Amino acid sequence: MKILFASRLVAYKNLTFVYSAISEMKRNKSWPANSKFLVMGSGPEEGHLRKLMTDLDIKTEVTMLGIVNEERVLEETKGCSFVLAPALTEFSPNFVLRGISMGKPFLISGENGLAFATPPQFVFDPRDKNDFIAKLRWIIEHEDEARILVSEIKFKQSWNDVLSANVKIIRQVIGP
Repeated sequence: MKILFASRLVAYKNLTFVYSAISEMKRNKSWPANSKFLVMGSGPEEGHLRKLMTDLDIKTEVTMLGIVNEERVLEETKGCSFVLAPALTEFSPNFVLRGISMGKPFLISGENGLAFATPPQFVFDPRDKNDFIAKLRWIIEHEDEARILVSEIKFKQSWNDVLSANVKIIRQVIGP
């Protein structure tokens, strides 16, 4: 099982919280054997997160790849079990949208900016470790059901849709 995160490593992305939850699951023997949390990206929190991996003894459960190119992100997303967006708040979770477009289940914090109804099994409180662990365990234990839930999400938006919506807003502001 591979859980994937790809974004800038900044404090509000809440990875310290995730690392702490993984550590707790490891201690309680509820982290699945041969599972990996793969982190792609860099930023001001990178050094802190690398040290935290050692401090929490989760170096076999978490792999930090640093900066990777777009092709690697796509490759890893295609091959992952699900994607994770643990940020305290997220205006437009593009990484999750990419995962959904590939049929990947996801876990996302409640303040997420998604423009469609999100199955409650995929949403957690980013400050409640017990809630996060419960949702993480559910998605791990119900992988097939999670994939079905993702396939039932009815949200399609092309670049043309985005452009049309922006043109409409601009016309409302400046006139026809």
